[in-house]
Amino acid sequence: MVAAGARQDLGQFDAAVVLLQTPELDASRTGTAAARLFYAYADALLAAGRTDDAVRWFLSAASADEDGETDAEERAAELGTRPVQGNNAGTVPFEEGPGEDESQ
Repeated sequence: MVAAGARQDLGQFDAAVVLLQTPELDASRTGTAAARLFYAYADALLAAGRTDDAVRWFLSAASADEDGETDAEERAAELGTRPVQGNNAGTVPFEEGPGEDESQ
């Protein structure tokens, strides 16, 4: 993950994505290590302009993050989606809920 971060710092976004594509990048994994890897991968995808893929991996990170160590769910919401209830059930467009005012 450190090497991928260095690639991103150099503006080499596609290279960062490739560096993170390891056997550990398996959306069925859970736990802090998996959540951090998925989050880093999603961040690299986003930097590379692959927003749809980034959203999927931010949601995978949120699913894997059993201890709430990341803000992956919030990042996915910022990109315009929210998770559907259930394990890896997908996403739907994010809309403000009743009583939520985005102007605050």
